[in-house]
Amino acid sequence: MKWKRVILIFLLLSLIGAVTAANITTSDNTVAAAQVEITNVQLEPAVLMYNDVGTITIDAMNRGTDPVSLSFADVFSKDLSILNAPAYEKSMTIGAGNTMEFTYLVKASVPDGLYTPRFYISFGGAGSLQHFIPIQVDSTGLQISVSNLPETFANGTTQAITVSVGNPRQNILQGITVSMKGDGIFLNQTSSFIGDLQPGKSVDIYLAVTPYQSTDLIVNASYRNGMNEHDVGTIVPIQIGTSKTIANPVINNIVVTSLGDHFQLTGDVTNAGLDVAKAITVTAGSPAEPVDPYPTYVVGSLQPDDFSSFEITFRAPNAREVPIVLQYKDIDGNNYQNSITIGVNSGVNSSTGTNSNSQQRSSSGGFGGRSIFSFGGGSSTFSIPWLWIVIAVIIVAAGIYTWKKGLLARFRKKK
Repeated sequence: MKWKRVILIFLLLSLIGAVTAANITTSDNTVAAAQVEITNVQLEPAVLMYNDVGTITIDAMNRGTDPVSLSFADVFSKDLSILNAPAYEKSMTIGAGNTMEFTYLVKASVPDGLYTPRFYISFGGAGSLQHFIPIQVDSTGLQISVSNLPETFANGTTQAITVSVGNPRQNILQGITVSMKGDGIFLNQTSSFIGDLQPGKSVDIYLAVTPYQSTDLIVNASYRNGMNEHDVGTIVPIQIGTSKTIANPVINNIVVTSLGDHFQLTGDVTNAGLDVAKAITVTAGSPAEPVDPYPTYVVGSLQPDDFSSFEITFRAPNAREVPIVLQYKDIDGNNYQNSITIGVNSGVNSSTGTNSNSQQRSSSGGFGGRSIFSFGGGSSTFSIPWLWIVIAVIIVAAGIYTWKKGLLARFRKKK
């Protein structure tokens, strides 16, 4: 019986030792697992758009002094799609003081909003760790706007417009390229590479547009949100017509004086338009021959409602009419030309207006002012204003009336 007792005691001691060892191992692993924590979570891109695919990167660090065994790790979501799950189902070990990185692909085929998928690590029988990951879905894209767009464009003239590209999102947008095109339009550039654009920032593209017909300017921008390609576009109507704000320099207060072998013409140039007129010059056109001292008068620039005086000299042998030519540029550098025909013998006859693209434009009485009455011909021509003629007629009429009534004779008798 003694040997039976000895065997029983030995078995009991062995069982107690095994249970104690198991408890110590479990206790040590549980303590080690408690040292594991999530140190970093990164989503690229930071904010997803509808149907975007993003990358979730999670760092788990073992801050303890012993290695920790993991049975599996995964991300769970009832809304978002985890494309590479399950990715970490095998046993793993995080060494003491080491960090393990977990990477998941997530697709946002959901409405805009905030979602919180759950990252879960199992340490087997030693417990678990979970961490909720906030993911925002916002489908707001790149914004395109156009400014300085006139109501109408003159056919064949160049207008400068501004295309603004802005990023209203909370994350950076990358690889931005803007393209511009349109039928019947000449553009100084058809594409512009912007690159990356920070949140809340915008970039301006200065575009020179020269249309030859009414059409649409199509502006399109392609860009990336993380690894996802996107594009956005806008249509800008281009309407051919007469500008309401174009510069309109006109000539008035014309006085023509004969100086023997040539004529002297003086007058004023007034900008009757709503934009500045630049590089204004005045001269006499064929068959006139501009001569010194003022063959061409350079007025320069005129602001709206501003005016400047000028003087030109020219010969006009055997000519009854000569054109006075006014040339200028608008703020976009387009060339324009107005002309008026004056009679060196019979005053102002007619006026025409043309720009550099042979478009007809009314001068709207731009060469008004004082009327001129001319006598003679060739180099002997001289001019008398109508006002003096009217005054002379009144004086003669008053004299005749006085003579007929005998007022002059009565006046002499009284004396």
